[in-house]
Amino acid sequence: TGSGCFCCGKGWVGTMLVLFDTPAGFAIFKVLDEGKLKDVDNIYKHFSDVEAARSVVKLKAFHTFEDTKNAVGAATALVDGKMDDSLRKFIKKAIVKKSLTAETLGVSDPKIGAKIKKKFEINCVNDDKVK
Repeated sequence: TGSGCFCCGKGWVGTMLVLFDTPAGFAIFKVLDEGKLKDVDNIYKHFSDVEAARSVVKLKAFHTFEDTKNAVGAATALVDGKMDDSLRKFIKKAIVKKSLTAETLGVSDPKIGAKIKKKFEINCVNDDKVK
């Protein structure tokens, strides 16, 4: 694996987790090989199929939305730069209660990352590799 974090290039603090939102729910992945993420322009190559993706990330937790109303509410909150209850509960269950707050969390939206950092004291990063 490579060395260098997304935020400063000086090395990782723990491991890297990535928060991902989908129409079905929220996911947290653990980055297995951050070296493959350094070439941002060609990052898509590492996700061309399931096997390739499995060599880069591993699903650690998934929260399924209860229904369409819940999914739309969560998406609307994200667009507005806010965390809804389902995201807060998911972060608490998947990271805080599993004592993973020392890990770095990649979050594509800087506003959401700032809110997660403030609420849960989790180091969040937002750069081209996360987006």
